[in-house]
Amino acid sequence: MNPDDKYIRRGKFILSISFVFLITAIGLFVVKNTDFSSKQNFALAYETIDIKTMGAPKVSLKKTSKDNIFSTIVSALETNSKLTEVALVNDKTKIEDESSKEVKQAEVVPVTPPKPTWRLPTEQGYITQYAHYNHIALDITSSRGTNERIYPVADGVISSIYNDAYGAKIITIRHYIDGKYYTSQYVHLSWYAYGIYVGQPVTTDTVIGGMGSTGLSTGIHLHLTVMDCNLYGDSNCPEVGQYLNYGRRRVSQGFYGLNSLMNVPYSWYSR
Repeated sequence: MNPDDKYIRRGKFILSISFVFLITAIGLFVVKNTDFSSKQNFALAYETIDIKTMGAPKVSLKKTSKDNIFSTIVSALETNSKLTEVALVNDKTKIEDESSKEVKQAEVVPVTPPKPTWRLPTEQGYITQYAHYNHIALDITSSRGTNERIYPVADGVISSIYNDAYGAKIITIRHYIDGKYYTSQYVHLSWYAYGIYVGQPVTTDTVIGGMGSTGLSTGIHLHLTVMDCNLYGDSNCPEVGQYLNYGRRRVSQGFYGLNSLMNVPYSWYSR
């Protein structure tokens, strides 16, 4: 016998023994970590890498039973492939091929809450009188007195700035919301904000004056009227007198100004 053949045979024998030990070890590991207490159908999930191409790992499945684990593992060792991972799974197990996954990062879009259409006219305040037929306004006072700043109840345009016959400082603002005109009127102001003018666009964050007691007033408060008409601009309220008459009619119909347009609390400490 050629000495070279002797070494070749010995090498093949050692390789075969090593292969058997490898398969046995894998099989024992799988059996040890598998619960056969229930009657389930199993499949062998294995991951292989093609030795020739060294491509991405590929996940495959072969149906098996607890009596055929070893033969299934052997058949899983495909030609020119290297077995990298073996596990027994049942029909409830989800098998995923990691190489085919797409990692998508969710786009985070900041959500800005919508700005409210109607807002309270003061930072702090509480109601002293609600709207009724002979008093179509909402009376609001504050412990801060004339230091309480007045804001528009909605975005709009200043339509008038004037003192009435009794000396009350008054501002009216026209609003156009959802295809409809509204007018808000702020009475008994102690001061006008510097630089305001008729025709000025304003928002709910624009200071227009301060709470006061000018004119016929029983104390420092804001006399606020909000009606669904365009003062100086439509037939329902072409001037202040008609505006007040229209307001009485609307109150008798169940429209109570700002209370009908938003939830006005009895008292508040922020807008």
